[in-house]
Amino acid sequence: MNLNTMLTHSVRRARTCLAALSALAAMNLSSGASAAIDPPPAEYPAAHRVVAISNITADPDAFLPILQHAGLVDEHERWIGRDAHLVILGNFAGSGDRILDTIGLIRSLNTQAEAAGGGVHALVGVYEFNVARGNFDVIPAANYQSLVTDTSGERRQAYIDQTVDHIMETLQPQPSAIPYQLRKWRKLLTLRMHEGGPEFLDLFAPGAELGDWLRSRNSVIKIGDALYSRGGLGSQYGDMSLEEINDAVRSLYATETAFPTYFKVDLNLPPFWGALPVRPELEMREGFLRSLAQRDVHMQVTGVNNSLDAPTRWGFGGRAIYTESGIIAKRIGSAIKTYDYVDVVDGRYFLVLGDMRIAVPPPTPLTIPMTPK
Repeated sequence: MNLNTMLTHSVRRARTCLAALSALAAMNLSSGASAAIDPPPAEYPAAHRVVAISNITADPDAFLPILQHAGLVDEHERWIGRDAHLVILGNFAGSGDRILDTIGLIRSLNTQAEAAGGGVHALVGVYEFNVARGNFDVIPAANYQSLVTDTSGERRQAYIDQTVDHIMETLQPQPSAIPYQLRKWRKLLTLRMHEGGPEFLDLFAPGAELGDWLRSRNSVIKIGDALYSRGGLGSQYGDMSLEEINDAVRSLYATETAFPTYFKVDLNLPPFWGALPVRPELEMREGFLRSLAQRDVHMQVTGVNNSLDAPTRWGFGGRAIYTESGIIAKRIGSAIKTYDYVDVVDGRYFLVLGDMRIAVPPPTPLTIPMTPK
């Protein structure tokens, strides 16, 4: 299933799984970044080297060999990339079984990289949004089995009861439908979240170290002459600074309703937008070129691809790069997908597809199609 289809399916499911499982985690969240951790900068000067990787999906065992191939870390998880910048294009948490280990690795590498004059930029995508909101669709039980205590059963049941009550208050079903709705939501929550789930949510609550860290991350940054994000950035945000766009995404972690997800978010914001590599280029060309000009950049590097086993590639005459790490494809048994990343050296862009290294050609002239009157 391609990423755009996955997003569409997520939208359709918003009134079921994600909405219900997010309900309690959503309550009492404050808008914007945590006061405990300041957001990192959204713009950086040109760097000698930038490496961009997407969709790690909580799999450090697959992530580390890619970093080693890129010459950024050694076999002991030590940063050796000197002043290079590593950009993780969203979806680093969620889906896999080692969310906490992956975040711990990213934070450790960033500390080491900053000490060497570089940096690690973990940008939020759909998975990070869902982890912070408590959507157990993307939080496998293996992530929280070790958190189970003698009181986990009681906590889980209390969580289910309170969440169902909150959903019912929000839905306000007809009296005749109440028994069915109660059974449905209780069954759904019971199937989706196992013992240890509430303890996992505690780690990502506002005020908790990991919760504050995740909520402070950017969704789009600029390094030199390029924008980096999970899904690209359309021209409709030309009047907003990158800081304002990132704050708009951070505010989505807060809600006062049981249905916070895709009915309440702007699908054109960077973590959610899947149009750049999917819709026909001619249809988007004018807006895309305007978006580059508005930001004074010449390239958009995005972590969205239209197929989990599609190769990393470029578009818009060499002005956009779509990259998919291949970690999920490998995990589900793809025989053709390679481990991919984008390597930028002194302003030159290279696609690394397994052992192949392909230079992105200089941008070619693009014409804007005439709109019939």
